[in-house]
Amino acid sequence: MDLKSLEKKIDEISSHKFKDLSILKTSLTHSSYINEHDLSFEDCNERLEFLGDAILDLVIGEYLFSHYTSIDEGELTKRRSLLVNKDVLADASRRLNLGEFLYLGHGEEINEGRNKDSILADALESLIGAIYMDGGFKAAKKFILKFLLPILNGKIFVDYKTSLQEACQKKKDMPIYKLIRSGLDDSREAKVQLKALGYEVTATAHNKKEAEQLAAKIMLEKLKKK
Repeated sequence: MDLKSLEKKIDEISSHKFKDLSILKTSLTHSSYINEHDLSFEDCNERLEFLGDAILDLVIGEYLFSHYTSIDEGELTKRRSLLVNKDVLADASRRLNLGEFLYLGHGEEINEGRNKDSILADALESLIGAIYMDGGFKAAKKFILKFLLPILNGKIFVDYKTSLQEACQKKKDMPIYKLIRSGLDDSREAKVQLKALGYEVTATAHNKKEAEQLAAKIMLEKLKKK
């Protein structure tokens, strides 16, 4: 694991060069690793994850507040939660190839911990925390806006599942989602089948949540054309 190559990626994204590479290493160190290597709790990434989570919420919240001035507090909260959920963050983490840089214990290693959504999402939040500790809020915010925001903007700003459910409720029907393929057991994407109002569609995406959102979007488009 060459942390210098990851540092270079971060520099290319947001022009941040780490003054202290040890904090970058800490952000990538899972608790399973310290348990097996007789290290202290401070050497794992959980505290940085806590910090990064708070910073991410603030930056995305500020962005939504500034750019969506006609949306009320409830809708802003819903959109933020859709954007910073674990599935979305794990997908972003994969784009940065964070999995290959993780320090994992043997158990997590053999159980494909490098590809687990929860571990990848936590690692990305930890990385944000590390950038903040190394370069301050301005550096962390720049990384989020330069790297994460373009990914988030292409995700789920429209909650298609909720829109479909509301459309179905008006006709006293409920959409039914069926997971055909989880996408967790192999390299293929997740696949979901959706039935609503006498129609049926399927969709594939990186994970179950994204596949359901995409299926709902396809269904709404189909209903508009009928």
